[in-house]
Amino acid sequence: MKQLRSSFKDFRQVFDQGLSVRYIAEPLFSFDSQMDAEEVHKIMKQNEFDVAGIREGGSITGMVIRNNLGRGMLGKFKEEINNNSYVQDWEPMLNVLESLKNHQQLFVLAMGEVFGIVMLGDLQKAPVRMWFFGVVSLLEMQLLRVIRITFPNEEWKNCLIEERLAMAENILTQRKEQNIEIDLADCLQLADKIVVVLENEQVMKALGIESKSQGNKLLGKLERLRNDLAHSQDFVTSRWPELVDLMKRAENFIEKCETYNPENIYSHSKL
Repeated sequence: MKQLRSSFKDFRQVFDQGLSVRYIAEPLFSFDSQMDAEEVHKIMKQNEFDVAGIREGGSITGMVIRNNLGRGMLGKFKEEINNNSYVQDWEPMLNVLESLKNHQQLFVLAMGEVFGIVMLGDLQKAPVRMWFFGVVSLLEMQLLRVIRITFPNEEWKNCLIEERLAMAENILTQRKEQNIEIDLADCLQLADKIVVVLENEQVMKALGIESKSQGNKLLGKLERLRNDLAHSQDFVTSRWPELVDLMKRAENFIEKCETYNPENIYSHSKL
């Protein structure tokens, strides 16, 4: 059996160290507090800025919201930045996701000074897409591992309808013609892997899934997320803020898959 050496711990470490908030932050435009607020509103509208910084003494000391600006000096419309809205530029991406659940924007600090801003739309950027796609891909790899060790003699084929099995066999034939060394299990789609894994109640329980409907709901959401990511669709708006919880559940499921051993649940019977 092919060995899977990619663990979620390794994956998380790579992204925590290599993907910080600085890679998705946008520069925070700021204006002097003595500027005319109506002029600032005009500039912000032209550049599609909803939020900007306000400078006093050369440093950003607060923010202004475009829709709240009226007549008078800009300082009149200054709003304080909540201390919980600050993040360091080295902050791991998952910490940022958690913070965005409670704040419309986050202000990014470097050497004690605000230099950037992160909003919900910034999660659509390539680095974040890479993270989410990596999580779902690792989950799919672990599902395949569970299938291989639970059904060592391709007994999983009994779980699929003829059309899905024929599709996998067709893919296998095509890959073999290209001299790619794989087996039939490698040709299963994510939807097929979900069906197989949810076929057995004891396997589900070992993976922390209480029922088949619960498993279909969780894994179905992750499959749809994978599809949106693969086709460059908006994967955030319709899922926010549930997306953060979905990723946490995905992490937990992957870790259970990594420690899964059928010998621990089948002491007297064989699938």
